[in-house]
Amino acid sequence: MRELFKEVFQSLKEVIFKIFFEFKNSITGFKKPR
Repeated sequence: MRELFKEVFQSLKEVIFKIFFEFKNSITGFKKPR
């Protein structure tokens, strides 16, 4: 049961990081357009 939780937490962390990265990119893109 604990292993499953660890796996879920790991994938969730990856998703959060990905979303955060995309969000940061869009914000910096808005601030300084190419």
